[in-house]
Amino acid sequence: MPVRLRIWRSTPPGVCSGAVLSQSTSHYRSVRSFNTEGPVDPAEHYCIPPLERIESDRILDLIQRRKYFILYAPRQTGKTSALRAIQDLLNSGAHGPCRCLYLNVDGGQTAREDVARGMGAIFKVLAEQTFRTFGDRFVERAGDRILAKGRPDSELYRLLTQWSAADSRPLVLLVDGIDALVGDTLLSVLRQLCSGYDQRPGNYPHSMILCGVLDIPDYRIRSSSAGREIAGGSAFNVSAASLRLRDFSEAEISALLGQHTAQTGQAFLGDAIQRVWTQTRGQPWLGDALCNRVCARLATGATERNRPISGNDILATQEELILERAMHFKQLGDNLREDSVRRVIEPIPTGASGGDFSNDDYDYVRDPGLIAPDPPLRIANPIYGEVVPREFTCAPQHSRKYGGCSGLWASASCCGVAWHRRSMEDWTRVRPMSTAAPQTRVTWSCSTATSTSGRIRCSGLTRPSTAFPSTYRETNRWTGGSECCLSC
Repeated sequence: MPVRLRIWRSTPPGVCSGAVLSQSTSHYRSVRSFNTEGPVDPAEHYCIPPLERIESDRILDLIQRRKYFILYAPRQTGKTSALRAIQDLLNSGAHGPCRCLYLNVDGGQTAREDVARGMGAIFKVLAEQTFRTFGDRFVERAGDRILAKGRPDSELYRLLTQWSAADSRPLVLLVDGIDALVGDTLLSVLRQLCSGYDQRPGNYPHSMILCGVLDIPDYRIRSSSAGREIAGGSAFNVSAASLRLRDFSEAEISALLGQHTAQTGQAFLGDAIQRVWTQTRGQPWLGDALCNRVCARLATGATERNRPISGNDILATQEELILERAMHFKQLGDNLREDSVRRVIEPIPTGASGGDFSNDDYDYVRDPGLIAPDPPLRIANPIYGEVVPREFTCAPQHSRKYGGCSGLWASASCCGVAWHRRSMEDWTRVRPMSTAAPQTRVTWSCSTATSTSGRIRCSGLTRPSTAFPSTYRETNRWTGGSECCLSC
């Protein structure tokens, strides 16, 4: 008779957990930093324990009840760290016998729609990860025999069936990067993962978590073999729930910065903590990247290494981060090229009521974190609010064809509005979002007049007419909160 898992509690608050989050202190570095790439490791990084950011009680209950379900979140928000924390918790042995394996399948992306190649890549990673986690070669040997028969549309199903039956301990599979797979390869993997659902737990995984950027029902799988687009929900129709990994809360932002202060003695002033929160709205990568860069900037000067970090330091660092166009922002730009994304984003700068987009479009844009998860429709955070129009104005920023206004004040004040209007006909021809051209045009013009000590700061995408919150600090010019209006 299969062993039934017992309900357990997560690790105590404040304790990072996960296979990658090593409990050993023997190799801890003396100085930690803010993490901007890869899974979090408390030996090297300031961190909020991953199990505190997920609905751990609900996840453990779903696993207890043998459910298959989805965990999704935008890029670089801690999905891998959360999954590995779950693996570490389940494999600890203190909560009942269990085999829990973290498996990243994004290596199969290069196979595109070659299902046989995709399965070969997934089997290789599965065998290596199984041996690394359990010291077990069963998956490697069984996988070689199965692959030799050359039946890719049933290979994963047969391997999971044999592996589950080979050990009485329940098997829990955590599949990461599932939405990196493409077309027929993704379709085959999804259908094979759920095809043995009625055989669990003795002959198929007891429970399964599929993890990616999008919720499974929002997948749009273009199948060459079927000659049409297939919804992800129809390919994986046994999902019991879809859970989103939440962003940092304001209190967690403060706690994360407090870890830096406790270790180095360098304080984040109250306005700096507030700026990190308001500018990122808790997006984990943005918060870590801002803080990592501002600390690095100050560390280059001997007199500033331990100087308290102010809100102005955060704003100056934000400018550097945006202008550098880190990979995070380039991925954001890739998303903006999609028609379904533009249909949702376009009404935001124009202030149009509603828009020509469907619920599927809305979900497709919300899942990767481009827009806020709750009404009203708006860009997710002020940094994205500036990055988005910059992505739409890439060519003018590089060519400066529409520049030529030498004075900062002239380019943004009412006396420059006539010039903006004269350029609008050409502008609408080169930009995809023609109805948003006036707002995007002024935003770009303001953004190109850069100065760390005093510059116009636009929220990027605002409402019509168009009021740009400003932090321009030059004497007798704008102070925060003034307006520049296209209708004036």
